[in-house]
Amino acid sequence: MTDALKAHTSGYIQSVRDAIIRPSAFEHVSESRFYFALINILLFSLLVPVAMTVLINRIAFLPVATFPIVSRIFLGTLIIQALALGVIWIVNRMQGSTVGIKAIASGYGMFISISVASVVVALLMSIVGVPTLTYLFIVLGVLVVNLGIILTGYAYQKQIESPRFDPLYGVLAVQISIILGVYWIVESAVADVVGTFGMFL
Repeated sequence: MTDALKAHTSGYIQSVRDAIIRPSAFEHVSESRFYFALINILLFSLLVPVAMTVLINRIAFLPVATFPIVSRIFLGTLIIQALALGVIWIVNRMQGSTVGIKAIASGYGMFISISVASVVVALLMSIVGVPTLTYLFIVLGVLVVNLGIILTGYAYQKQIESPRFDPLYGVLAVQISIILGVYWIVESAVADVVGTFGMFL
């Protein structure tokens, strides 16, 4: 069990290292890296809210409940990424591609190794209490994730010999789905907050 865990850990670290050195090779990532890609997606979704709550608790006058914030942002980030990957797969199907969702997720998940590294640095900055660098590294991680979504949406469509429509429209469809997903999550969060305060009015 220990040897297997060491082998998987070593394989994950090597895959992340390769992805950071050559991020543009993401579309050639093997499906065998799917679980490593999934770990990256989960880590990014988790580390962003953890870094934010650690920083908030360091600079706030009163302690802030960690679990509600972390769980909500974690699930929201995970849902948005899953939605984007699902739309990318649907768009590729409409274009006539046979690429599977597993291959798409593998390529995207390894590409965001840079984002994972960025939010790890953000977490370290939040622990030592450097707010500006914490925010900047979180923003960098989020920007790279969106770049990964755009490149993933475009790259697999470009491999199609006779696409039914311009690949950029497929990318636009993915971005619109992200906007709608963020809107729905924010609206739900605001409704919950209003409902909670409404109990005391």
